Amino acid sequence: MAMTHAMCDGYGEGHIMCALTELAGGKKSTLTPVWERERLVGKPEDDDQPPFLPGGDTAASPYLPTDDWVTEKINIRADSIRRLKEATLKEYGFSNEVLTTFEVIGAYLWKSRVKALNLDRDGVTVLGLSVGIRDVVDPPLPDGYYGNAYIDMYVPLTAREVEESPISDIVNLIKEAKRKAHDKDYLQEELANTEKIIKMNLTIKGKKDGLFYLTDWRNIGIFGSMDFGWNEPVNMVPVVPSETARMVNMFMRPSRLELEPDMVGGLQIVVSLPRIAMVKFKEEMKALE
Repeated sequence: MAMTHAMCDGYGEGHIMCALTELAGGKKSTLTPVWERERLVGKPEDDDQPPFLPGGDTAASPYLPTDDWVTEKINIRADSIRRLKEATLKEYGFSNEVLTTFEVIGAYLWKSRVKALNLDRDGVTVLGLSVGIRDVVDPPLPDGYYGNAYIDMYVPLTAREVEESPISDIVNLIKEAKRKAHDKDYLQEELANTEKIIKMNLTIKGKKDGLFYLTDWRNIGIFGSMDFGWNEPVNMVPVVPSETARMVNMFMRPSRLELEPDMVGGLQIVVSLPRIAMVKFKEEMKALE
């Protein structure tokens, strides 16, 4: 299956796949697809200010550039996630806030990636987060809206800060970025910024060694709904352009073939790294067990 991100986001793709499986099963689709792209078109101010785009040179890795890349699917068990959450709560109270798997594992992955790539400790590394805004837009988006309904948020730190900071500090920064994305005034500014980027056809420039994105595919509605008549899929693996794969870690549901009791509530991540860096990264992930 291939889709362009220009048309929909992961959640919207889930809507489309659900509708297709219903039609394939001879049923009437329960959800009417809605485009309404104009709902999320920002209104750029008429000024000479350039839009914000993460760029410039990030921290350099001695292992890049290289043509020797490897991609791994790594399972993280539910017990490992629970222990990391408990340890993070001991570092910092977080009052009545809930610690999510995305936040604590995301923080751990960032630290692990910085170590694995041996990034220049005084250089900047940037964590990019895709934050959904379907519940923030006012008036709300219709149920069948399948276009892109998220914004990218960025957390910049030096590689030294990422390595030396406790998980709880990084989790706090991720939570702060998510809260900011859900602020209605900020959201309008960001939508306007995005529209400027599109109109000017801008792309991220500079050294990208230290640029790292997290995206979560566990709850976008695809995995459990893709039954075209031969039952639900046992596994799903993203195939994305190599330039994207090298910067993005994807949170996935565990394969049904590997769904042993200790993987219930766990996750798998898909990560691409230079071969030499993958060895260190897997050592860091092993330490979670």
